[in-house]
Amino acid sequence: MREELIACDPEARRLTYTFLTSPFPVTNYCATVEVSETGAASCQVTWTATFEPNDPADGPRLRALFAEDVFRTGIEALNPADIGLESITAP
Repeated sequence: MREELIACDPEARRLTYTFLTSPFPVTNYCATVEVSETGAASCQVTWTATFEPNDPADGPRLRALFAEDVFRTGIEALNPADIGLESITAP
């Protein structure tokens, strides 16, 4: 899997990337990760992506896969074990 960073804004705490190669059956994948302060010792991570599934019927499954297996796993890897996560959902 290869990704390319296409935008990075440290002041906004935001980055955007795309897939160069991927095991996922999608095209035109573009994702943004943004960190927003929600308090003196807390933040919110928002990770969104747009893509076109190779098979349109596979769209709902892929949205759920990215939400749970990619985004949730990535955010949990950044999160200390003693801090709870709010729900992550796929629109």
